[in-house]
Amino acid sequence: MKELWIAAVLLFCSALYSQDRVAAAIDSLPAVKSIDQVAISPDGSQVAYIVAGELSVATISLGTAHRMAASQNATREVTWSADSHYIAWLNDLPGDKPGSQLWSAAADGSDLRQRASFEGYAQTPRYAPDDKTISVLYIEGMPRVAGPLQPMTPLAGVVGSKIYEQRLTTIDLASNKLMQVSPADVYVYEYDWLPDSSGWIGTAAHGPGDNNWWIAQIYTVDIAKGNATSIYKPSLQVAMPRWSPDGKSVAFIEGLMSDEGSHGGDLCTISADGSGLTNRTKDRKSSPSSLFWLEPDRILFTEFVGG
Repeated sequence: MKELWIAAVLLFCSALYSQDRVAAAIDSLPAVKSIDQVAISPDGSQVAYIVAGELSVATISLGTAHRMAASQNATREVTWSADSHYIAWLNDLPGDKPGSQLWSAAADGSDLRQRASFEGYAQTPRYAPDDKTISVLYIEGMPRVAGPLQPMTPLAGVVGSKIYEQRLTTIDLASNKLMQVSPADVYVYEYDWLPDSSGWIGTAAHGPGDNNWWIAQIYTVDIAKGNATSIYKPSLQVAMPRWSPDGKSVAFIEGLMSDEGSHGGDLCTISADGSGLTNRTKDRKSSPSSLFWLEPDRILFTEFVGG
């Protein structure tokens, strides 16, 4: 009987302790801040991160961080230059319609510059490998935020008369000149720079972006000519096209997917001209979801297994 009484007391105390812990956790929730994005510099020495719309950069070896002055509580999508000396990011502007500015700065916070202003929706800034240009995906005049989980714009006037295309757009860092490069009738969903900075590989389709992600093909886009050339027409959906470091191959994920951003399937590669399709994960009991070239003959990828 004594043992049962002791066990009951211990159980009661444990329950009270657990309740106290739950209460403390609930009380602390308003103080929790979500980390919106983390970007490690190419040389691995620094990390940029966005918390509650504010951008900071930390030196990994020292563990110290400093806030970028122009983050203005509306920062998103930070990216590093290839030499790890600079970062660039987008700042959203207030208003009912999307608008943003592209900023850049040295990693220590100096040399702060506004590079471009966008009337419409811009996303996915990327430095060119030679660090002379920054590219973005830009929908000029878009009245809403673009994305697979965003509501469509209500139809007005002649149905289908206005199609907003997401185009590859460059900002020359010597002059800050903005130029839309990819064709005006092609919607680009994802992209990756060619190693020699002469253009991109991307997934794209003709027509409205909301309707055609499922039939997108893999295209190359030439900066000098501004043309888009399809090099691979998949039998299923494709996502995450990535150039190999030597520029000879393209890796991507192909499979039965749902919406844009919900990647899964098999990891495949093709040659730069679109030939030589090879399924690198054939019969693997998993679903690759993202990929990163480490060397021309080695790819790191993440995968879902049993879930």
